[in-house]
Amino acid sequence: MGWGLTLTFLRWGPQFKLHRSLFQKTFAQSNVKSFRGIQLHEARKAVRCLVADPEDWEGITHLLTTSIVFRIAFGHEIRDKTSPYLALSAAAHDATTGGGIPGTSLVDVFPPARFLPEFLNPSGALRHARRSRPAIEAVREVPWRATLAEIKAGTAPSSFMRTHLARLAAAAPPPDLTVADVKGATSTVLVAGGNTTWSTVLACMLFLTKHPAVQRRVCAELDAALGAGDGGGSGALPAARLPAFDDLPALPYLARFTREVLRVLPLNPLVIPHKSRREDTYRGMRIPAGSVVFANAGAMNRDPATYRDPDVFDPDRYLRGEPYPAGNFGFGRRKCPGNFLALASVDIFLATLMAVFELKKVVGPDGEVREPEPGLLVGLGG
Repeated sequence: MGWGLTLTFLRWGPQFKLHRSLFQKTFAQSNVKSFRGIQLHEARKAVRCLVADPEDWEGITHLLTTSIVFRIAFGHEIRDKTSPYLALSAAAHDATTGGGIPGTSLVDVFPPARFLPEFLNPSGALRHARRSRPAIEAVREVPWRATLAEIKAGTAPSSFMRTHLARLAAAAPPPDLTVADVKGATSTVLVAGGNTTWSTVLACMLFLTKHPAVQRRVCAELDAALGAGDGGGSGALPAARLPAFDDLPALPYLARFTREVLRVLPLNPLVIPHKSRREDTYRGMRIPAGSVVFANAGAMNRDPATYRDPDVFDPDRYLRGEPYPAGNFGFGRRKCPGNFLALASVDIFLATLMAVFELKKVVGPDGEVREPEPGLLVGLGG
């Protein structure tokens, strides 16, 4: 598909460790606090847009999450939905989510199939990959070239790209770091960070709508934390003020709600597929070297031995000592290093949204309420 040097798809080794270190320096739990101003600005911008056009909630939330990661990656805000960068992000999202189940295509099983001419190609996934290359190349190259010109002119704002290119230009650059590494890492910030966060926001909005009692508790907690009047944050009256990051510790129910959404509807129920590097045995089962291995986070998060009534949506289960869901961001050294940034973006947007709006189920032309139902695309991160 043309992803190039992207952390998600790098084989374990020195280059993987190099890319991992680039992200850890930027997105460690203590470091992501430096992005709170960006996240707060984008959350409030999104809510202002929703006030003006509530019907376009899907497009506006896509703008929210894409602008956050674009500002972090390249330094520039995406101001509105007419930006070509938003279209680039959407095309990359479609490319990523439309390729079927990762790790199961003909090319995964028989890599030389990538060279088959189109008239001999039986694989829908391979056809999708070839069609997707221009979109992926554009999302990697277009903002990179524009920002590089600004860096050379001395006008570029602070960004992930500028920071790590400056390290290359330093008197003692990091060993083995190349421009190609910085380019791959920067595009990973944009694609991996924006679309997965967007999907999480949409899932949270769905469950707030689906469970009105849960939504009322979120709003009541906001009212108490923000000093709202009667009905503040519940759609009748606005809260006395909009939330800031300092208010999030006073919103534990909202935090439990977000984690319960991740448990019930993990974005990648089988996570990113791995390949075993050597032969292994697990509980008496032989795993040959080169096997494609899936971690079934969906099953882990609904294990009745771990979660009581696992099919029930219950944010209070974590007060009983049940663990927060595993696997939404991967496992071990492959765990997504942007997880702290993503959760912070989701939490501050939801708090801002619910301080202003009430979400209701759609009523159809027949007068019947339409019950919203969750669903997933067969792809990666959707």
